[in-house]
Amino acid sequence: LRWLRDLLQSDTGQVDLHQPVYQKFGDDLQSGLLIDLNKARGLLEPWRKPIAITPECLAKSSVKRKFPSLPQSPLVAKRARQEESFEALPRVCFTGFSASITLDLTKKLESLNAQIVTTLTLCTHLVARNISRTVKFLCCVSSCSYVVTPQWIEDSFRKGVLLDEDNYWLSDKQMEEKFKFTLQGSVLKAKALPLFKDCLFCITEKVVPEKKTMKQIIECAGGRVLTRMPSISVLKHMNSRTSPNNRVFVVSCNEDEATYLSIRREGIPVYNAEIVLTGVLKQTIDMDYYRL
Repeated sequence: LRWLRDLLQSDTGQVDLHQPVYQKFGDDLQSGLLIDLNKARGLLEPWRKPIAITPECLAKSSVKRKFPSLPQSPLVAKRARQEESFEALPRVCFTGFSASITLDLTKKLESLNAQIVTTLTLCTHLVARNISRTVKFLCCVSSCSYVVTPQWIEDSFRKGVLLDEDNYWLSDKQMEEKFKFTLQGSVLKAKALPLFKDCLFCITEKVVPEKKTMKQIIECAGGRVLTRMPSISVLKHMNSRTSPNNRVFVVSCNEDEATYLSIRREGIPVYNAEIVLTGVLKQTIDMDYYRL
């Protein structure tokens, strides 16, 4: 340390390391760190002057240099490609097909770089043969961009490219006439605004389908299911609002009559499960038709 100090303070910049003074190791370590400020003043002098940087130097410093990238493992590279393309590629799920048909359609889609998903909230394309009121179908009406027939996959595979989905919308005249709606219209409505946005639901114990299933359908449509029934005063306050949104919907059934009668006596409407099931299918909230 003493040698480094003297080297910094030297006028010539040369100090012989082999001098005896630098070969002694004593207990007086602090003396090796003491700097004579008069001698060291010259070291600080250059830093007192601002450095002039020309525009040319600044331009050269901004040039991005390319460094060789380290090789990635196949697994990491594959994951990176999937993450980069996750939003752009269709994310597809199936309903109403046998395992063998689903496997065949899956292979054809994967050859076109589409993704098969099981998480319904991530699904962009539902492939089905007809309209049904299963939990998967109803959830996908709320979360998907398209509900298409398997012909979309077959024609796309034959052409070697994913074709325009608008030519393959699922149409089920029997179901659409029965419930007085169009599937395409419902999907477009849900895409524009979630049906149950800001809506709260209370579901009694014996409602069919079960509470877990209802919760999944409601949440896909933007609503939320409460874990317990609010007080009568809270229910009255929430249901005094004119908009169907920002309300609490009490969903019950005849088997739970003992639970909902006291609520209904207070003038609070109670609905059957169809306000959710048919409501999601048609993307409408009918506050009169489904009352108990």
